[in-house]
Amino acid sequence: MNQEKSFFLRQSETAGIPFGKRSSDRNGCGWIACYHLQLLLSAQGLCAPPPPPEELAASLSRFLLFGGRLGLSPFVVAGYLYSLGLRLGFAPGRQAVMYKTKSCPGGVLYYLRSDIRRGAHFTAFCAGEKKDTLRFYNGPLAEGTLEAFYEADSRANRCKRGPVLSFAILVKGKRKSWRS
Repeated sequence: MNQEKSFFLRQSETAGIPFGKRSSDRNGCGWIACYHLQLLLSAQGLCAPPPPPEELAASLSRFLLFGGRLGLSPFVVAGYLYSLGLRLGFAPGRQAVMYKTKSCPGGVLYYLRSDIRRGAHFTAFCAGEKKDTLRFYNGPLAEGTLEAFYEADSRANRCKRGPVLSFAILVKGKRKSWRS
């Protein structure tokens, strides 16, 4: 773990954190994406800092599919972000993801790889340093365009083509309280 900012540079760094019937290095990308995004958004004052990684993994592990063989559902990730008091939006499909990610402080990208045996993956993102790029956390590419990210993931996982399904859970800001 990068001690300076507490980001995991690689999912393999979470091998000692249990998540369902497996360890987090196998199926923890959902809670890791929530953790990274909460770190990013807390620095912007949009939510509280995340709990320690072990606590977050333990609290989200009760929502695992098939004891963790399939990881978290995107609905659980969205529910967790909503519970932080965040206003969310959704971008279904590659074109919508590319267009809508430009106007949000961050989000979580979810995609199903073309080789189903390689499964699906979550990664947190925020705006990149350069125009029209994104900064990715826990993915095969640190910064670049969405297409470059998909290409890097396909190469890293030996898939013949990019994902068959992708969408993003976008953070649009803080939710307004009905009490105020």
